Amino acid sequence: MESTRVDRWLWAVRLTKTRPDAATCYLDRAPVGPVAAAPVAVRDRGTGRPTKRDRRALDKWRETGRG
Repeated sequence: MESTRVDRWLWAVRLTKTRPDAATCYLDRAPVGPVAAAPVAVRDRGTGRPTKRDRRALDKWRETGRG
């Protein structure tokens, strides 16, 4: 697969008139801050897929953050 820069691609598909305009369109303006880590559920190895009951408990645990 051939890689290409985003500003060149934006210019090539004519979303902008010039490549410098394309480069300014691609600037990341997302706020930079700490990312909250999602809680991780631990299951015993080899237990297989969770049952419906286990799945509901996992969903509830994820919603509250603890369980």
